[in-house]
Amino acid sequence: MEYSFIQSIFSGELISTLQCLNCKKITKSVEQFSALSLELPEIKQQGFFKQFVNNQKHSITLQECLDYFYEPVIDSLTLCSCGARSGKRQYSFQQQSNLLCIHLQRFLNKNQKDKKHVSFPIKDHNFQEYFNLECEQNYRLFGIVVHLHDLGGDHFETILKFQNSQFISIKDEIIEIVSQKYVEECEALLLFYEKVDNQIDLFKTSLRKNLQNQHKMIANQELQLKDDELCYLPHFWYEQFLYLAKPPQIITSHLICPHNLLKPDYWDYRIEYENAKSVQQNSQLDSNTSFITIGEVQNSNSPAYIFESSAQKQLQLTSIIIPKAVCEFLIEKYGGGPIIEKNIKTCSACIEYAQQMSRRRKLERQLIIKYENLQGYERIFVVHEEWLKKWQNYLYNSKSILQKHSLFGYPPPGEISNYLLLDKDQQIIQQKKEGQHFLMITAPIWHILQEIYGGGPTISINPFQQQYEPFKLQIDDYLQIKELKTLYQNCINQYKSENQQ
Repeated sequence: MEYSFIQSIFSGELISTLQCLNCKKITKSVEQFSALSLELPEIKQQGFFKQFVNNQKHSITLQECLDYFYEPVIDSLTLCSCGARSGKRQYSFQQQSNLLCIHLQRFLNKNQKDKKHVSFPIKDHNFQEYFNLECEQNYRLFGIVVHLHDLGGDHFETILKFQNSQFISIKDEIIEIVSQKYVEECEALLLFYEKVDNQIDLFKTSLRKNLQNQHKMIANQELQLKDDELCYLPHFWYEQFLYLAKPPQIITSHLICPHNLLKPDYWDYRIEYENAKSVQQNSQLDSNTSFITIGEVQNSNSPAYIFESSAQKQLQLTSIIIPKAVCEFLIEKYGGGPIIEKNIKTCSACIEYAQQMSRRRKLERQLIIKYENLQGYERIFVVHEEWLKKWQNYLYNSKSILQKHSLFGYPPPGEISNYLLLDKDQQIIQQKKEGQHFLMITAPIWHILQEIYGGGPTISINPFQQQYEPFKLQIDDYLQIKELKTLYQNCINQYKSENQQ
């Protein structure tokens, strides 16, 4: 599942409005941001008296930087449906992030730095006007990064908000408390603000304190409940709930398999694979013709799950345990889910599917190795490059892929998609080039792939314009391909279940 802890707390949303200068069509789209990069506008010229009274010296405000960001800009890259590439683009805010990072663009080029002073809010501040919002939205400054030297001799200083509204400065090994005036006059490069509640929310404060207390009491065994009355709550969400004004959804769906049990990880698969392999060797079975699954290792009365698993240990390390009733309330309030009870078991059916996929990849690799260096077949065949890449990713899943992404690895590639290379006359499109859009393979490999995956059409090249006897697979090969197709259908069904979930 594509999820980033950093993205979840720094991410916000902008609305991009593009108006075509030719047909006046308006197109709106939503763009995510994790940091706002603001150009520094030129300082407006002021009269001598006003400049003297306000004591302004090359200074602009953060509000002026944001106003400059809101100004329309000409977009000559986006193509409109009318054929014109001239439009006017403008941004506005739709959703603010929990932690707001603002980058001030001080470097005009490699050798020039904009040293204008930018004044910014230091105390709790309502950003309603900054973001053109209809309601209050308070932010609090908690960090600044300052660029101290010109290019070629870069050095940075970090200023952090400390206790009792004090600030500390960190320059390598030098750490010292600094005054508010020092912060106001610094040459900020990055500003970090945290969203705070507009009003003191007594209910949220009470809920946080209650959740902390119940978690500690359960951890210290001062509060004892049955396993079906307890559940796991992701630790990263718990931290966000304690410290962010607006915590996101509770994401746990990626931990549950299609059978509504805990999804096993790579090490669960390896342990069961070695156990099955050991039983297979003790039974003196031929591993090339027979494959024992976890279901065959367990007796008929054993449950379809594992009691102690690596996935369960990982879940315990990355979660806290709280009462189920509290978790139900949190999911109802903040969304997400599902609930993961403490007594959840790891699914062995998923391990069996993973074993079948591993078995299938092994059989197919053996078949490819058997014929990849076969001589005597000069005729070559064309295969769509994108399809072949998907096939290679599926067939040669590395250990790191299985550990980081999915126990089942990359999905099978589906039917061969050579039709994407042909025009209406069934000739290869002129713009399609070898190595970029298609690759060449030998006759034996082509026939194996087509027998297994189907699709096409067949595109062959005969370099010497000679007659060749067609390549034929052996009877044992057809039996192996039949087993591959059976396992292939099981793979497809499993991936469909994963996607539907």
